[in-house]
Amino acid sequence: MKSRVMFLIAASLMFVSNLTYAYAVSLVNASFESDTPAGGGWSGTAGTTDGQWKPSLATGWTGAGTYGTWRPGTGMFGSIPDGVQVAYLGSSSSIAQTTAEILQAGYTYTLTVMVGTRDNAAVGGTDASFAGGKIELLADGNVIDFVTSTTPAQGGWVSTQLIFTATNLTAGLGKALTVRLSGLTGGIQTNFDKVSLTAVPLPAAAWLFGSALLGLGWARRSRPRQQEVLCA
Repeated sequence: MKSRVMFLIAASLMFVSNLTYAYAVSLVNASFESDTPAGGGWSGTAGTTDGQWKPSLATGWTGAGTYGTWRPGTGMFGSIPDGVQVAYLGSSSSIAQTTAEILQAGYTYTLTVMVGTRDNAAVGGTDASFAGGKIELLADGNVIDFVTSTTPAQGGWVSTQLIFTATNLTAGLGKALTVRLSGLTGGIQTNFDKVSLTAVPLPAAAWLFGSALLGLGWARRSRPRQQEVLCA
């Protein structure tokens, strides 16, 4: 009987572990490396592809305003978070991607994005006005949560994270999650890189189920003792 109880305990803990395991939600071109701009120096402008600026992103992202893939020149940043390219967004511009992940009550979603600011002075230019960025989660056109970043130091990056737990009252349940990145009003440019989204399903329900299994095990263990007392 003791071995049966231990088996139930192990099974319940394994079940809980599996249900509370965070998994990565698939994003297309999450670090903006798929769409390589033409040219070797900064000579591109919005609407052209003659330099390191390309005003369209690879499949998976759609945009509004001034946006594109950018391969920064040497010295623009101390380093690039992932790869050699970043997303380039003008003031109040945005890019978005709808995932295959369905918004569900009880799930916790974590969106993490690197937000950066170029350093013009490092390459002999004059630093202009820059602002931070905004990251959002949407479902069925509804903004379910958002976070704005701090303004990164010139040539630097800040990690910006949004953590949201859906409830039965969350708008857009049962619809696909959309990630949206926006440049804040007031700055001439915002850069984004290394976008990731993870989900953790039903931790509360998992623990309740595990507790039920444990209770069943203890009930089975105590039943023979009660029968022995009655026979005596």
